[in-house]
Amino acid sequence: MKRTGWALGILLLTVTALHAGESAPAASAAPEPALDYFLIVTGSELLRGIYPDRHTHFITGVMTPLGGHCVGSWSVDDSAPDLTETLRYATTKAPVVLVTGGLGPTDDDITRETIAAFTGIALVEDPDVVAEMERRYRTPRDRLRANLRRQALVPARGGHLRNPHGSAVGLIFTTRSNTVIALPGPPRELHPMLTNEVVPYLQKHFALRTAGASRTLRFVGIGQSAIYQALHGEIAVEPDVVLTSQFEGERVDVTFSLAGRSERDWARLDAIEARVRRFLGDHIYANDGASLEEVVVRALKARGARLIVLDAATGGQFHATLSLARDAAAVLHGGIAASNEAGLKRALCGGTSASADSGDSPDRLDRLVQATREAVDDPACSVLILGEPRSTASGEQTLPLVWAHGAAKPRVEKCAAAAPAKPPGRASSPRCSTGCASAGSALRLPRRGTGEFRGPTDGGAGREQTHRRRSSGEAALGSWPRRRSNRRARSRIAGSPSAASSRSRSATTKASSPAASRHSQAKSRRRSSSVVSSPA
Repeated sequence: MKRTGWALGILLLTVTALHAGESAPAASAAPEPALDYFLIVTGSELLRGIYPDRHTHFITGVMTPLGGHCVGSWSVDDSAPDLTETLRYATTKAPVVLVTGGLGPTDDDITRETIAAFTGIALVEDPDVVAEMERRYRTPRDRLRANLRRQALVPARGGHLRNPHGSAVGLIFTTRSNTVIALPGPPRELHPMLTNEVVPYLQKHFALRTAGASRTLRFVGIGQSAIYQALHGEIAVEPDVVLTSQFEGERVDVTFSLAGRSERDWARLDAIEARVRRFLGDHIYANDGASLEEVVVRALKARGARLIVLDAATGGQFHATLSLARDAAAVLHGGIAASNEAGLKRALCGGTSASADSGDSPDRLDRLVQATREAVDDPACSVLILGEPRSTASGEQTLPLVWAHGAAKPRVEKCAAAAPAKPPGRASSPRCSTGCASAGSALRLPRRGTGEFRGPTDGGAGREQTHRRRSSGEAALGSWPRRRSNRRARSRIAGSPSAASSRSRSATTKASSPAASRHSQAKSRRRSSSVVSSPA
């Protein structure tokens, strides 16, 4: 079983543990599209499977609530003949054509010249664009490289769009029957240009509507198809509400948009959200754009928690993912990751041998909670233990979890890998005993080197510190709030004979190594003398 398969269920279970104990107006007909447009996405890397096309998803998501209707989206190679043929088809289908990519300085950036040849509109150098290049590259125009200066060529009829995030400006080619708009390919340039430049231009020159009232609900543990089945079935969202969605793994964002922005429109959105929560509330974790990790961190911070994670299930990925959330450094005070529970004991209490504690002992994880609190000298810190996955007699895999918050008795839960039966077409995924779905694909974890984990450093300053996996299979995540002797912590583990043997070995080593002792004392004297002799 992949270790990441438990991470989402653990996040949801944490929220559940923290929160334990705690009519719509008549709708009008669906609005008619305000503007038809065709989308052309250029890039040979798209056709070779190197990168996915994310531009279509983003552009249609922005345009649809404003009345934009995408009549088609084609991906084409960085080839002038292919792009010309696609332009010929697209201009017969829609008055506006959006083209992405191919405006850079390299030889395969052929979008500018190809559209100019297709429309018959000449390209001229714009002095304002050249002046911006001089400021960006701190180079006088006569010393700008020719391939860079080529990006200052704009249509003689139409115009260009500002690009404060890059050197390639957007281009507007206007003919008697069509408007072709070329946008740069990098998302960090395309996204702000679309919202800040293209949308206002289309609103001014075409019938694109202004943004109305909208609300986004964030779901987890339920598929996109199941959400839409409920929206069009039991919830019965009105036809004039524009629905757009995006998903990644088992996280789904659904946006409800209305044409107007009046108080009545916002009241309708409140009523829609209330109906959705009535049917799907168990799967909604935010309506303000917060990530699931941020929701967990907020709940921990609201309770003043100082969380330490002992992880024998996800290889440190749970801690790494949670540490990326905003304000995580305020609540995450460190942790240990190991391949099994015996590794957690070795990393926490020292020694080289595992505890003699039975693998199924009901209080084995409770002892780790007590040992952790004594090791950090904080009896009120919160401890989350992700135990070692185990198989039941029926073949079901379960993940034992212990959640200890403040002085409360540790709460034990289990995540089971087997999911109850679901309707056809819905993928099964692990579920925890609280009914929260789990899927490793729902977490997009940072790629790090093998055996490396990262977490907030001690002090909560938001800095990060990398700790490499120890040779014995354990890794420290972050750092303890306060280090002290682990003698009392070792006595709590049912492997105290191991600790005793460790102390015995240590004593034997000291007794049998007088040379090492003399070397250490000499080194200490040299360090002291060097400090005394150093200038003030």
